[in-house]
Amino acid sequence: SFFLFDAAGHIAATHANYSYIGTATSTPAGTPAAPGEVIVLYGNGFGATNPAAVNGQVQAAAAPLSVTPTITFNGTSANVAYAGLSATGLYQLNVTVPAGLPDGDATVVAKAGGVSSPSALITIKN
Repeated sequence: SFFLFDAAGHIAATHANYSYIGTATSTPAGTPAAPGEVIVLYGNGFGATNPAAVNGQVQAAAAPLSVTPTITFNGTSANVAYAGLSATGLYQLNVTVPAGLPDGDATVVAKAGGVSSPSALITIKN
């Protein structure tokens, strides 16, 4: 599942420069994602990596997922540039926000191995 910033269900996400995605009034405050932009989503439990992560050991280097999940924004597939562990227990997904999304909150879902994540939200502004 994706890590969330708030009870409304907004994903813990950053722009490529690691500034927060959100609105001026969100917690934490941020700026919306733009269609065509590469953003970083964070979560846990996205599956096995190659090389395999070892339980009980600190993750020393990035480890890509064995199966890259499909990430959709309002049902439109996003390009996934990287998906894997970036630290112990921290999955990072670098994705390009699909073109054509309207301003406002988009629903984001990850799918891998026939399993879907709970849906979450991300704020978009063209």
